[in-house]
Amino acid sequence: MALSEKKYERHLLQELPPNARDVAEFLFSNKPLLFFLKQQATAKVDHALLEQSKVSPKLWPEIIQAALLAKITYFEPNPNLTAEQLEFLMEKACDLVNMPMQQLSVEQIIELTHNNMTWFAKWLHQMSAQRKKLTQRSK
Repeated sequence: MALSEKKYERHLLQELPPNARDVAEFLFSNKPLLFFLKQQATAKVDHALLEQSKVSPKLWPEIIQAALLAKITYFEPNPNLTAEQLEFLMEKACDLVNMPMQQLSVEQIIELTHNNMTWFAKWLHQMSAQRKKLTQRSK
């Protein structure tokens, strides 16, 4: 997947040191969503990749977090996603930016992120609108 192909949230990527950002962008481009979800559960560090890029293993969780947020926000709302899948992606993304949907409404999260995470706020709005459409249809 070419990184310029679509938009995705880059804020957490930009917060990484340049060599760690390169690793995160490599993973984002070359690994499926499931890889990142498993990484969060197991925290299995790819030491070879980090050594090659001269990145401290301490940065691995931040690399995974940044790449996972980019990967999730790379998904666009589409008719193939169910309301449950949209909900999962939204909840996971909001957790990654430390704004859980269990504590804040989607509207609050959009408001809190629209200045420094513009793409994320737009993405969350679109996903929420698609989820509402699907939820209304099923009633």
